[in-house]
Amino acid sequence: MIGDLFGKELHSDCNLQGGFRYDPVSLLAIWVYGYLQGELSSRKLEERCRYDARYEFLARSCKPDHTTLNRFRTSLGPKMDDLMARFCVSAQELGILHRRTMVVDGTKVAALKSQWSRARKKADQIEELEAEAVTMVSHGKYLVGYNVQVAADADSGILVGYATTSQPDDFGQLEEVCEAVKRQSGALSERAVCDKGFDSSRNALALAKAGVQGFLPPKLRKKPPPFSLDESQNMICKAGHIATKHEWIDVKRDNKRYDIYRVSSCKNCPFNPDCPSKSGRQRQMKILAVDLNDEKHKANERCLTEEGKELMRIRGQTIERPFGIIKERYRLRKFRLRGKEKAGIEFGLAALTFNLQILTGLIP
Repeated sequence: MIGDLFGKELHSDCNLQGGFRYDPVSLLAIWVYGYLQGELSSRKLEERCRYDARYEFLARSCKPDHTTLNRFRTSLGPKMDDLMARFCVSAQELGILHRRTMVVDGTKVAALKSQWSRARKKADQIEELEAEAVTMVSHGKYLVGYNVQVAADADSGILVGYATTSQPDDFGQLEEVCEAVKRQSGALSERAVCDKGFDSSRNALALAKAGVQGFLPPKLRKKPPPFSLDESQNMICKAGHIATKHEWIDVKRDNKRYDIYRVSSCKNCPFNPDCPSKSGRQRQMKILAVDLNDEKHKANERCLTEEGKELMRIRGQTIERPFGIIKERYRLRKFRLRGKEKAGIEFGLAALTFNLQILTGLIP
């Protein structure tokens, strides 16, 4: 199967001159089967090719050493997008990939760089190699690594694109994700479903420019607002004081317009200690002026429709399953190569392995 799907891309730069050369199809098959077994070390795979009949069959009775396997994995960097695109086009021709809806989410993977600050201070050379890895929070814990953005097809579960980034959050990531999906699958889906972490004007605008209908659920306020609307549609505080309205334009955020409501009668107010806002002489609340034609507002409103609610229900099961399989079954909880580019190669191999499992029916 690997030879039929990727043989042309893998043999494109093969040179018949020189010494003995291993078949790239066999080397890719070794890596794919290694990911299925959770063996991500080139030295462990070298040992398997010598003493395990399954790996010996894939290697065609050859015995590649760990240097050969590692060099081959690194050489896949420029070809990884073509391999992903070849698979997605074949899946579409077979009627498996429909490109109706893609689900996008990010997962954080630790870098090879030491996670302990004391050890990082001693390894100056390693610091330079892993300068792109940043400190981020994952499930309440700090790690030094990368935020991998992944897009999966909602109907088949096939991974149609991924992008390895150094940005710890999901704001503004969809532009890069759309570009990656175009390169790695050949085309974009009609709709894109994300979680609340992607709720930003930049992400909504990126989907609109790409011609994708976005579904971005709005974020909820963590604290209760200090003001509320009365019967006359005036903003009042808990004590009943009417707030004055001021307009403010944030130049640093694409000239967004905010309405600022302020009450200055807080010094001797009896509700001062229990006010949800900070204590002091005045209270204020900043609200983004909503434009009904704004792409972010449209993406938020789509999530409130019946179609949006159904898509949000299937979002978790679509994208969280590949994350669990890649991290637990493939054991890719930490990258073994240094640098963001090589980390992308590792995740690309995991994505390719996951897609091959779906194609063969090993993942229903």
